[in-house]
Amino acid sequence: MKIDVAVWKKLLKIIIRRIKKYLKIETNTLKNLVEILTFRWSIEGWEYNTVKNEENEALIEIHGCPYKSTLDRNPDRHDKIPLICRNMCIPFYKDIAQDFNSKIKLERNKSMGLGSKICDFHFKLEEK
Repeated sequence: MKIDVAVWKKLLKIIIRRIKKYLKIETNTLKNLVEILTFRWSIEGWEYNTVKNEENEALIEIHGCPYKSTLDRNPDRHDKIPLICRNMCIPFYKDIAQDFNSKIKLERNKSMGLGSKICDFHFKLEEK
């Protein structure tokens, strides 16, 4: 798990940077981050709904995660789902937001891998 975490942290930074370049995004606003994430999620087959996407706040609800779906299909891996959500997904996206723009904070209150019906990504731009 430690190796997976280290690899994914680096890989996600590279992915975000490459998508930003591909989409020709030149600034690091909250709306830019949402555009990059939803672009990635669309390509990977996530099912999501952008509830709010404003300059200072964004809320995205995930209804289908391809990673969790893969683990759901393998009964031997069901016990790994909460570990992956808690130790990888949740901290990774907090790091992504922080690295993209230090004023963007991410709050996660719901996670399908921890028993919720959806995952939530609630981003806020904090003025310092």
